[in-house]
Amino acid sequence: MKFLKQYWKHLLGIWLFFILLHLPNYLKNPDLPTQLLCKPNLTTKYTDKFKFGGVGLFVYRSDNNPSTNNEIFIRTKKLNEYYLRNINNEVKFIIKESQGIAKSDYGLYYEGGYKYMSCWSSLPSEMK
Repeated sequence: MKFLKQYWKHLLGIWLFFILLHLPNYLKNPDLPTQLLCKPNLTTKYTDKFKFGGVGLFVYRSDNNPSTNNEIFIRTKKLNEYYLRNINNEVKFIIKESQGIAKSDYGLYYEGGYKYMSCWSSLPSEMK
């Protein structure tokens, strides 16, 4: 007991270190790829890239169009849909996995349910 009384802070620190070490693996979603490449249609010149952060809570949006700004979203999940919220906690996009025979892996939708873009974990060879 004397050992525990003397070193309880060190033992607690080691325990918290191991908890924090395994926390990112717990929060990361294995269902989603590390990035999604999205296009509104197959002939579009520009490609939007959604990169999921190391913990999986943050999503970074960038594209190869010089006139648009990069964005950061916070990802939440309800059922099989991923909601991308901006800093004001407003839902901007919803990512849904494509069902059945589809040309894309995922779909990017506006909150009203309108499809905005088709997304892939890697672009098909005919679009590169």
